Amino acid sequence: MASDISVRFASYRKALEARIGRSIEAGELRAGTNPGRVVDLLMGTIVMPLLFFQAPPAVDEADMIVDQVLSGFSVSGDR
Repeated sequence: MASDISVRFASYRKALEARIGRSIEAGELRAGTNPGRVVDLLMGTIVMPLLFFQAPPAVDEADMIVDQVLSGFSVSGDR
């Protein structure tokens, strides 16, 4: 089961990093942004509460969480 979860997580992560990479190339996010770090920040919001037996963020908070994380990587004029 652990290897199955690992494979699924790795493919999910790879897809997210690719999408973030396309946003960097399109100038939507700052040049030099590390896609893996952005994914770490987004996933940490979900994983950390679970590690400490707390409820994860509500589904209806997803847009806000993504917006808050990505705002830190936006191009200069967008902040």
